[in-house]
Amino acid sequence: SGPTRAARLAIGLGLAAVALWLGWGSVAAAGALYLPWYLWSADATTGSRRWEAVPGHWLWKKAHGWFPASVETTVPLDGDKQYIFASHPHGVMSIHHSMYFTNGCDFQKVSPQASRHMTAASALFWIPLVRELVLWCGGVDASRNVLDAKLKQGQSLTILVGGEHEQLLAEPNVQKAYVASRFGFVKLAMKHGVPIVPVPHLQLDAPSQAQDGEDSRDRPPNCLG
Repeated sequence: SGPTRAARLAIGLGLAAVALWLGWGSVAAAGALYLPWYLWSADATTGSRRWEAVPGHWLWKKAHGWFPASVETTVPLDGDKQYIFASHPHGVMSIHHSMYFTNGCDFQKVSPQASRHMTAASALFWIPLVRELVLWCGGVDASRNVLDAKLKQGQSLTILVGGEHEQLLAEPNVQKAYVASRFGFVKLAMKHGVPIVPVPHLQLDAPSQAQDGEDSRDRPPNCLG
C-alpha cells in the first residue's frame, strides 16, 4: 500500500532538494531521499522485497570463509520439500543467522532460497537500513500470523527458536537453548504437516564465544545438524 515506487522516488527527490536548498548538507539530503522508502515500502509480512543480488553476493562467502563457517547435514534433505529450520542457540550477535538468509555457506543447496524465508524480530523492521537488508534477503516478521501464512503458501522457514530470551542466556563456550513456552513453531509444523529440522550452530558467535588470546578462526566450523 501507499505511493508507487515512482511516487516515492519523486517525493524523496523533492525532499532532498529542499534539504540541499536549506543548506542542511548531503547527509540530510540522503536521509530525506530515503524517508519515503522507510515510511511506505516495508512489507514484513510477504517477503516480496527479496533482491537475489544481496543474499547471493560474493562478499558473504568471503565473510563466512574468515571464521571459517560451513553448513553440514547429517541426513539428506529434499530441496523440493518444505521444512521449518529451527536454529539454536540464538547467541549474542546472531552471526550464524547470516549463514541461512544468504548463500555465504551454500545453504541454498540444502533449501532453495526462492522457496524459503528467514524470520526476524519485529523490531528489526523499524531500524533504518538494517530493515532494508532483512527485506532484501527475503525476511519476514516472526509473528505467528505471518509464519502461518507462509507455511500455508508452501514456503520453508528459518527461525531462531529461543528468540531474545535465549539471546540473553548466552555465555562464553556454553551452548544454551531456550525452549520453555516456545512451542508455537511445533504447533504450526503439526498444523501444516511440515517437518522440523533442528539446526544447532557451533562456536560462531564472536566475540562472546572466544576465550582471551584465542583466534576465532582456530575454532571448529559452524554446522547444520
